[in-house]
Amino acid sequence: MKDGLAAVFAALSDGRVHSGAALAGRFGVGRGAVWRAVQRLRALGLDIRARQGRGYQLDQAVELLSAVTISRALSSGVATYCRAPEIRFSVSSTNTLLLQRLAAGAARGQVLLAEYQAEGRGRRGRAWLSPPGAGLCLSLGWRFRQKPAALGRLSLYAGLAVAEALAALNVRGIALKWPNDILLDGGKLGGILIETRAGAGGALDCVIGAGVNYRLPAKTRTGIGQAVADIYHAGPGFSRNQIAAAVLNRLFALLDLIERGRDGDLLERWRRYDGYQGRRVALRAGRAGLEGIVVGVNDEGALLLRTDAGVRAFAAGEVSLKEALI
Repeated sequence: MKDGLAAVFAALSDGRVHSGAALAGRFGVGRGAVWRAVQRLRALGLDIRARQGRGYQLDQAVELLSAVTISRALSSGVATYCRAPEIRFSVSSTNTLLLQRLAAGAARGQVLLAEYQAEGRGRRGRAWLSPPGAGLCLSLGWRFRQKPAALGRLSLYAGLAVAEALAALNVRGIALKWPNDILLDGGKLGGILIETRAGAGGALDCVIGAGVNYRLPAKTRTGIGQAVADIYHAGPGFSRNQIAAAVLNRLFALLDLIERGRDGDLLERWRRYDGYQGRRVALRAGRAGLEGIVVGVNDEGALLLRTDAGVRAFAAGEVSLKEALI
């Protein structure tokens, strides 16, 4: 059975009961092969129930990612760069793969989405946990002809693009946490990971990775170890493919603005979504740690923190909420 995990996952995605015998016949394999595929999918975090005498059933239906559906929802301007987003069931990392392709001379504007990332990463090398179909994992590869002046703010801008895309779809309660977390009603909804590599003649290869939680199983929420949120519980009717297209439209528009040096209002737009403005936080920068009140971000995108020693700017660091300043 070629790509057995993807095939069994797709078959079970409708949420109905499928007998092992029927699946085996459909894929031309023995029932043992189907059982092994189910076990491997369970190991990836899927809740697949065995209905005695009936077969296997995914605990909830999943909307499969569709390159055709996403492409149809892309703006005409985006389509000139990205005519066919690539969908994979599983990759090690969408970011890593696109960086390799850019280094090998691939055209900019490539988009890769995966149902599952075996080595999905967040900031500072942390693992990004998301079972197949539970989230949105996408990467966009872009080659800047020259290193952009706004490169240091790109992480903030990419988070803004995701926030504005979701808000435009009427997802309520979206906020941003410096530098690149997307929040929903205070829980972490998603994040941004940007990786770059210098090219010839001053060019810069850049991959923007975006992860958004769509519908997380309870056991995944427990394993993450922090307050999390997902789109599904924000309200009915949100489509993963619709969200993917909306995010891509915003990201491509962002890259066009940055390449043309027309990002003048993006920081102000980011500030409107700042979820930690005026709140007490703990900041860890390297080995040092301190507390203060978030004042906002400066024009370079650095965090402004009011401490006992006055307002200080931090270009990098990890922020955690302590309490509200009311």
